[in-house]
Amino acid sequence: MNKMTIVAMIVFLSTAYYVADRLLGAKQSSAVFQAGIRVDAKQKLASEPVSMLPKQPNPAAKGAVQAWSFPSENNKTPIISSYTRDIPNAVLLEITQLRSNSWKVGDHIEFYVPQIDYTLTSTIEEREEHAGGIVTLKSYPDETILNNVLVTLGQKNTFVNLFTPSGEYELVGNLEYGWLIPSAAIGSRNSGLDAEDSNAEPIYVDEPVLKEPQPMI
Repeated sequence: MNKMTIVAMIVFLSTAYYVADRLLGAKQSSAVFQAGIRVDAKQKLASEPVSMLPKQPNPAAKGAVQAWSFPSENNKTPIISSYTRDIPNAVLLEITQLRSNSWKVGDHIEFYVPQIDYTLTSTIEEREEHAGGIVTLKSYPDETILNNVLVTLGQKNTFVNLFTPSGEYELVGNLEYGWLIPSAAIGSRNSGLDAEDSNAEPIYVDEPVLKEPQPMI
């Protein structure tokens, strides 16, 4: 075997090795690239927010009672005399749970706010009975001056004020159903007041008070 043949064989083997190495590297790069696409796609899919509210509130926490639930879709919209306006973002709720319980200080109530998918768990701190059979239930604000409630149970009407981190909500109802409304939708009633004053107790009248006629003199 002469020198020219040996040199040719060395060049051929070197070229073949180089080509094989390039092909193998290209295949590995393609696999890594495709895997990277799959991982990136999974990350993008996993990071997509899901804006879906539950059909019903989650089960109440241990020791707590849910104040309300959603009415059946088959039910007709009830007429509530204390709710006389069509207010945007109002949600109809069934409140028989709230009305049928004999609440006392220390009881825990869960109020679900579907507009913001938020559950306010409240402990009754005060229970007061007023003239005309009206009962009020109160809880105190937490360290954020929020997450407190005021419930007014009249003989015919029901009123609830919820102070959530996303704003105040009010429920206006009868003995079975109520409309939960963002307070901002019915006007800035507490504009100009500080946080402490904004939690002041509203005044509700369950029944009209009739004045006795004055005697004629």
